[in-house]
Amino acid sequence: MTTIVTISSQGQIILPKALRSAMKLKPGDKVRLRLESTAPVPQAVIEPTNIDWAKAVRGIAKGAYGPVPAKWLENERNSWDR
Repeated sequence: MTTIVTISSQGQIILPKALRSAMKLKPGDKVRLRLESTAPVPQAVIEPTNIDWAKAVRGIAKGAYGPVPAKWLENERNSWDR
């Protein structure tokens, strides 16, 4: 999602509702602004601080070791003995 916002005379911006909804931001929530200066053009990144990252990434690798992880692990351990 890309959108253009205007900076007020006080240096404030309004995050569009679609962006706030996608980031699950509510009034009073805090966000982290990070400057990415390694890009060809410096960029500001907005990150929500209200995310439980452990919960957000839970299950992210599900299926990475096949449908039966126990079987994969057994095969992997058996290969060590050879």
